[in-house]
Amino acid sequence: MNDFALVIVFSVAGALMGMVTGLIPGLHTNNIALLMLFLLPFFEHAALYFALFIVSAAISHTFHDIIPSTFIGAPEDDTALAVLPAHSMVMRGEGYKAIVISAISSFLSIVACFLLLLPFCLLMGEPFNLYNLMEKNMAWILLSISLIMILTSKNILHALFIFLLSGVFGVVALKIPSSFLISS
Repeated sequence: MNDFALVIVFSVAGALMGMVTGLIPGLHTNNIALLMLFLLPFFEHAALYFALFIVSAAISHTFHDIIPSTFIGAPEDDTALAVLPAHSMVMRGEGYKAIVISAISSFLSIVACFLLLLPFCLLMGEPFNLYNLMEKNMAWILLSISLIMILTSKNILHALFIFLLSGVFGVVALKIPSSFLISS
C-alpha cells in the first residue's frame, strides 16, 4: 500500500474508533492511545500513522460524545457542562436539536482552529519568531501568569498556599531518583 492510502486508512479507522469511544460512556480516546502506545514498539515505522489514527479518533470523539451525555445522562469530564442545557432540551422534546447544536459547534471550532493555524505559525515562526522570545523569558512569563492568578483569586492566601505546595511537590518529584521508583 502506498503512503497516501495508509493515511486514508488510518484516518478513517481513527474516525470510526472515535465514533465508538464517543458513543460508549466511560471509554475515551486516551484509553485507545494508551493501548496503541504498547503496540508502537512492534510498528516503529508506523508512528506517523498511529498519530493520524489518534488525532482523527479524538476529533471524531468530540462530535459523538455528546449523544450519550444528552440522552443517557452519562457525561464525561469534557461534556459535563453541556449536560444540564442538553438535558433540559431533552425534557422539552428537543434532544435532537441539542445534538445538532453540538455538532455545528464542534465543526465550527475545528474550522476556527484551521483558520488560526497559519497566523499562529507566522507569529511563532518566521517572520516574527515569538517562540524564541518566549523561550528565553518563559520563567518570567509563567511567574507573571501565576501572580495574576493568585492576586485575582477570591482567597489570596489559599491560592498562594496551593501554588507553593504544588511547587514543593514538583521539586520533590523531580529530585526522587529513578531507582527509587523502579523496584528490581
